[in-house]
Amino acid sequence: EIVNDVLGDSRYLPEHNYVFSLICAPLTSKDFPIGVITLGSSQLIQYSAAELKLLTVIASQAASAIENAILHENKLKEERIKSNLERYVTSQVVQAILEVKGDVSLEPSKRHVSILFSDIRNFTSTCEKLAPEALVSYLNEYFTQMVDVIFYHQGTVNKLVGDMIVALFGAPSIIVDTEQKAIATAIDMQKRIDSIPIPWIRENFPTGIGISSGTVVVGNIGSPKHMDYTAIGDEVNIASRLQSMAQGGQILVSRGVYDLTKDIYDFHKFGLVKVKGKQKAVEVFEVLY
Repeated sequence: EIVNDVLGDSRYLPEHNYVFSLICAPLTSKDFPIGVITLGSSQLIQYSAAELKLLTVIASQAASAIENAILHENKLKEERIKSNLERYVTSQVVQAILEVKGDVSLEPSKRHVSILFSDIRNFTSTCEKLAPEALVSYLNEYFTQMVDVIFYHQGTVNKLVGDMIVALFGAPSIIVDTEQKAIATAIDMQKRIDSIPIPWIRENFPTGIGISSGTVVVGNIGSPKHMDYTAIGDEVNIASRLQSMAQGGQILVSRGVYDLTKDIYDFHKFGLVKVKGKQKAVEVFEVLY
């Protein structure tokens, strides 16, 4: 717009710095207005249509530069948020937080998943052998190795509690062959422990693993101020019970996991196990690897 007589314009609001003539052009992006670029003169002059056209071109280029700067800043901010979040939750959950779409959802829903529990045997007595700083250092190395294996097989690390790991296969991202992936993860976890280049970890972190599968409720569960993405159901309790029974280096699975993977892996029948809340005993199998 061209206003060659500012003082005579009905929109004019008196101020200390008088402007007698001005010319302005909008700064607009593809999706939203950014602002206005204005040129003013303290003398009464006549701006022309050609000058307005030139200012409009300049405004368009400026708007494009500003929009690119905003997009770049937002991208950097998103990467910082993503990097910080991935210290605590898996990349699948982070992706769902940043952009909820596709097969990733944090809303509570029923889902067929495989649940893996792992725990270091006799960890409490092991803790007494080390200074706290050394113990934390060894635990961090152990968790780094274990989480790498879980992520490699498309698992989600649901919780790290003390020395225990809880992993999900099939939530929040839907994947196929969850039982097969869970067993492959467990086997690779046990083998990775034996290959960790720190003798103390290899000798003192024997790990028992339990796996179960079935339909559970997964999603954000908690209060409005604090929520955890987690799984709830009988199969979670069964996997936890199997883990508590497994010796160091042992992998125990439920009948459901066995039935879907018996043609892929070798098993030994472990026996019947009573699980709290279940009237019937659960049939358990040991994975041979």
